[in-house]
Amino acid sequence: MTNLTTIDGRACLGGIDMTVAEWAAIADHPRQRDTVKRARSAERKHLAQFQPEHAQVNLGQLPDGRQFKLDGHTRGYLWSLGKPHGGVPALVHVTVWHCDDLAALNRAYETYDNRVAGKTSEDYVHGACREQELVFTSSLLTGKRFANGLKLAYRFMYSGFRARQKNHYDLVATYKTELLLLDSVKPTQARWSGGITAAAVLVLRRDGEFALEFLRAFQENLGWKAEQERDAIQVLEDRRLTLKAQKRLSQGDHAFNFMLLVLAAYEAFQHEKTFTGSGFRPLNSDQQTRWRRELSKGSGGRDAG
Repeated sequence: MTNLTTIDGRACLGGIDMTVAEWAAIADHPRQRDTVKRARSAERKHLAQFQPEHAQVNLGQLPDGRQFKLDGHTRGYLWSLGKPHGGVPALVHVTVWHCDDLAALNRAYETYDNRVAGKTSEDYVHGACREQELVFTSSLLTGKRFANGLKLAYRFMYSGFRARQKNHYDLVATYKTELLLLDSVKPTQARWSGGITAAAVLVLRRDGEFALEFLRAFQENLGWKAEQERDAIQVLEDRRLTLKAQKRLSQGDHAFNFMLLVLAAYEAFQHEKTFTGSGFRPLNSDQQTRWRRELSKGSGGRDAG
């Protein structure tokens, strides 16, 4: 291998033939999306009928000899079930690629796996969680629909430009600890938009488990009001429902502004404040600057940026 010429960290070692069972035994790529879910769709669409080119797949091999599928995960799964209609190939032709390291293996995976079928944001998040060995139980996090919340949190901490440079794998790795803590609150998709998810990541980043009481109070809708007086959770809930009805909760700057409102609610909750009238406002620019400064101290060196 020492004299092997690589391009972008990989080089072709040639091709071999494998049986379907042998191909199935090759490890899935660490970032592979939800194969079973994808298979349900694929067998009705581009894999509904076997075609000869389906029997051509790619394999990545690391210097230590470990081998991973670069594509053909869904095909291999369907073949193991005796699908699709039209037959299962007797042999699979496998092109073997030497990859210098895990980064090169990941680039190869993105190249070959994307050629067959487009990925959704949920697919990328699933692969990122799989890579980080994250297993969740809550409906929000098992649904893998929290990418926007992570992007908003990163945008707040660093900048919109730096956030745009980060992919799903980077963001999940950056906020791995916070996601695990958030999962313990049992957040539901019905209540958690991108803005509240972003704020949750930020308060957990800064304050760790200390922030869980607030997040549980929001999830369980534990706000109270007496005549004209409301606590922070009730003010936040009333504002959430109003913004949702106005369709100003989840999109673009609306989501970012709601995140700032949730952070203000968190501070009010910690100080046990109550309110009459409209309640509190989103964090202003000075308060945002203070939060960013405190977050840089509270991240424990976990910045992936």
